[in-house]
Parts: sequence; structure tokens; C-alpha cells
Amino acid sequence: MILIFKSLVSGYTRKDGVVVSPYHRADRFAEKKHRGQLRKDGKTPYIAHPRAVAGILRDEAGIRDPETLIAAVLHDTIEDTGVTHADLTARFGKTVADVVAELTNDETLPKAKQKQAQIDKAPRYSDRAAWIKIADKTSNLRDIIAAPPPWSADRKREYYDHARTVVHAMGPRHLKLERLFETTYLTGINQL
Repeated sequence: MILIFKSLVSGYTRKDGVVVSPYHRADRFAEKKHRGQLRKDGKTPYIAHPRAVAGILRDEAGIRDPETLIAAVLHDTIEDTGVTHADLTARFGKTVADVVAELTNDETLPKAKQKQAQIDKAPRYSDRAAWIKIADKTSNLRDIIAAPPPWSADRKREYYDHARTVVHAMGPRHLKLERLFETTYLTGINQL
């Protein structure tokens, strides 16, 4: 009886007698949409990245807000999988869809302009979007060291420096996340 009530009140759903949280529905959705995509190392399934971003927020920064964690696991779906804002709104709510849209790069711009657009947008991010972006950049920096893409040392350094510029452009948003990013940045720069 309690499980049925909880499912009606909290957005939990029942599937084959099992209670499924909204986060797990989002995770499964992202996994399906990113199926067949790989990280820049050419080996790692892409879904590892959004899961790592959500893990950084939850496990390392202590963020428990469900909409932030759901948006984190979905943060690349509009940009990389053809999912629309309307799709996300229907499945996960307007707040989640809006945060994912905030984080989506304008793919119509050339890469150099996309990079500048990230810097220009950074100060205007909502807190949720800023937290996800910091965790996203942290995850990307970690991956460049742990599962390196076939880039030159200069290209890796350029990515590191751009990530730092984006994070600094946001201004102070979450001290613990910012410290995690900075530690990751400094550790990685010393290894490049």
C-alpha cells in the first residue's frame, strides 16, 4: 500500500511489480538514446559520461535534488541524440527539459564559436545548469587522463584551459564542485 501511494505522489512508477524512480527512468532513457555512441577514446560507451556527471553531483558534491540529477543524466540528449525539448518535457517535466536545453550547444555554429558561446552563456546559467556544467567539465577532464582521446598534448591542454575558462565565467556557484573541478584541472595539467 505504501509503495502504491509513493508511486502516485513522487513520480515513481511501477514496472512488472518493481518501483522505478524518475532518475532510473531517465537513466534508462539516456542509455537507450546514447546506444552505439562512444566517448572520444573510441572505446567507452557514451552513457558512462552522463552517469559520471550525475555521480559527481550526487556522490562527490552531495547534491540530492532529483531534477538536477535527472537533468545531469540527460544533459547531452538534445545535443547528441535528436531528442527534443518537448520529448523531455513530456517524459521528465519542464524543469528538467529547460535545464537540459540550457546546457545544449548551438550545433549550427562553427566549433570555435560554440566554444565562445559556452563562455558567454556561463554567467547566465541557472544554478542547476551551472552545477551540471561544472560536473560535466570535471568528468571530461578526468576522462582525458583516464581514457585519453587520440589528441595531441596541445589539444588536450587547450581543452583543459577552455573548460577552466567556462567554469570561472560562471562565478561562484557551488564551492565543493568548484574545488573538485580545480583539483581535477591541476592534477590533469601536471600529467599532460
